[in-house]
This record gives sequence, C-alpha cells and structure tokens, in this order.
Amino acid sequence: VYLHQAEQPMQRLQALQCQANQRGMHSLETELYLAMAEVAFLQGDPRTANACLTDGLLLIGRFNVQQPLRELGLRQPMMLRELGVEERLIAATDNPLSLRELEVLKLIAQGSSNLQIAEQLFISLHTVKTHARRIHSKLGVERRTQAVAKAKALGLMA
Repeated sequence: VYLHQAEQPMQRLQALQCQANQRGMHSLETELYLAMAEVAFLQGDPRTANACLTDGLLLIGRFNVQQPLRELGLRQPMMLRELGVEERLIAATDNPLSLRELEVLKLIAQGSSNLQIAEQLFISLHTVKTHARRIHSKLGVERRTQAVAKAKALGLMA
C-alpha cells in the first residue's frame, strides 16, 4: 500500500477479517480492522478509516487486546489524531515497553551482550532473548541498533 503496488488491499483485508471473525480469532480480527483503517486512511478515505478504526477499538475494549493499537500508534500517530481517537488511547501508545524491557534496552544501548545482560539482571539467557524479541516487535524493528535508535527517537530513553 505504501508503494502503491497492492492489488485491492481493502477487499483482501475484509476477506481475512471475515475469516478471523468466523474462527473466533479476536486478536487477528482486531489487527485486521486497524490495518483496514490504516489502508483507508492512506488511500484518502477518512470515513472508511474511521469506521474500521471504531470497529477495531470496540474489539480492543471487548477483548483487552492493546498491542495492535500500540503498533498502529507507532506507525501512524497522525492518523489517530486526525481521526479523533481519544487522548487516553494515544497516551497508551506512548510507551509500549515494560519497565523490564526498558532495562534490557538500556543495557543493549550500552553495548552489553545478551549473556552480560542476563548476568547483570540475574535472569536467564532465554529471558533476555525473549525481552529483546518483544522489544523488536513492539518497536517494529529488526536489529538491536534500530531498537535503540527508535526508542531514543520516541523519547523512551535519554
């Protein structure tokens, strides 16, 4: 969609949303509604974007699925503001990382290896890797250096 190469993205997302609904996959259905809102917004259709966002927010409230909204807030903060999402929902996207994830990220920023982080925080190596994976997912990055840079850009780290 960003590259204007997707063929009928709304129709494809709607079909997936219907399947997710029929199978009771509430988290996926929520993500699909938010993706449809983003696509509609990018295509200049604020009415459809607002309708899809509203449906997504209803599912978020009903099933307490916050992560898709946080990720959308990171990708499209202006979209949420322009569509009039309440300030408290925008605030919830400001810091998607837990305190422990921030501790791990600060040690990553200092150049510590996973093993050094595990020893310093008295946690297992597996736990460090899990925290790192979640940090990458929440910030939408693939590498440690990208995570640090994005966290600094978002004001999550000094």
